[in-house]
Amino acid sequence: MYSNSTNHRSRRAGQTTFAPRQDRSRATRDRILSALMRLLDGKGFDQVSVSELTAAAGCSMSSFYARFPTKDALFAALLDQFFDTSSQLVGDALSRVRPAQTTRQQRTRALIEFLLRSYREHRGLLRALINHDRRHPDSGFGSRTRQHKREMSLAMFAMLLDEDFRKVDARTIESLRFGLWLVVQAIEQIVLFDSQVAGQARLSEDRLVEELGAVLAERLPQRRLTKANRSQG
Repeated sequence: MYSNSTNHRSRRAGQTTFAPRQDRSRATRDRILSALMRLLDGKGFDQVSVSELTAAAGCSMSSFYARFPTKDALFAALLDQFFDTSSQLVGDALSRVRPAQTTRQQRTRALIEFLLRSYREHRGLLRALINHDRRHPDSGFGSRTRQHKREMSLAMFAMLLDEDFRKVDARTIESLRFGLWLVVQAIEQIVLFDSQVAGQARLSEDRLVEELGAVLAERLPQRRLTKANRSQG
């Protein structure tokens, strides 16, 4: 006799179905990772104990170890979720900027504001990941971050340059990539670690956006004027 248990065969298909159980397992896994992200807002990864994490996630020790046999496995899963979420956030933010309806200056400002907002909203988690990578350079965070930034930078350049992106030479792209690296490094130091700009008092938000935007703006290729534009000028 078949019961209603989800791990028995489906009467209709005659096949074993594990979907509901898999959904519950995935939900538990997601709760653990979400709880870990919350805990990392105030402490380092090495300081988060399994007992503290299971209490925050509302799951048992056995449920935890069934999904993450080691803390290394937990950290690897955290990185997977972190980079997947980051890619989604960047994609959503860039898709909301309409190149046909904005100038390059407006798009540059929108990008800088998005980066500042993202780093502030995830300040604790990002700081914990960076500090963990400094203590454990083989954790994988550093190498994955470099690859992630490289991929995201191309999407950002495409948004900034719009239809001219495919026409830009490799040297200009590398110059833009370096400019974006400078911007991100500055944001990390200012937002995550409260560093001050050398020789200056704390910059206002508008001034910070303006200064960081200038770093990218000076590396953007200048549009060539068409005959129509020259005649209008």
